[in-house]
Amino acid sequence: SIKTYLIEKKINLFIYDKQYQLLNNDGTVNSDTELLFTLYSYFASQEMKVKKLRMNAGKARLKNEGKFYGGKLLYGFKSDKNNNILIDEEKLNNVKWIFKTYLETDISIRQLGIECQKRGIITTDNKRSAASWIKFMLTNYGYCGEHKYYKYPMVIPKEYIDKAIIKMKGAARLPRET
Repeated sequence: SIKTYLIEKKINLFIYDKQYQLLNNDGTVNSDTELLFTLYSYFASQEMKVKKLRMNAGKARLKNEGKFYGGKLLYGFKSDKNNNILIDEEKLNNVKWIFKTYLETDISIRQLGIECQKRGIITTDNKRSAASWIKFMLTNYGYCGEHKYYKYPMVIPKEYIDKAIIKMKGAARLPRET
């Protein structure tokens, strides 16, 4: 796309150390340089594919080792100086309380979000954001050890997450509080 742009705009690319120029003196495309440009772009594309494969292999290895390699960990977990994923006991108690409260009572996700804000578990003033946060937590299989990117320790049984999802699907949508 860069080559096409340069040709369309009649911009001559001159590579000094190799003495290549994209356009001839009459403004036509230099076929030798065009071929080199195409070859270099092909090599660059192949190198990016190889890098991506290596990166994915490295991520898979780190996941199998239970290591954290960047991004954001689920609430209730932390990493140590060796990037091991560990349970944050204080926050894990909050996670368990949220699951237990949602599954054993008639509380809505919105009400649970408000309650979490009151308890200082969630520090946002936006009720909708708190509800989204709660919904994300209740539907995240990372808490039962099944996560796409990380190998989290199982802290919530899978059945609880399944039950939370079923309860959410069955919940009637009520008008918003004003």
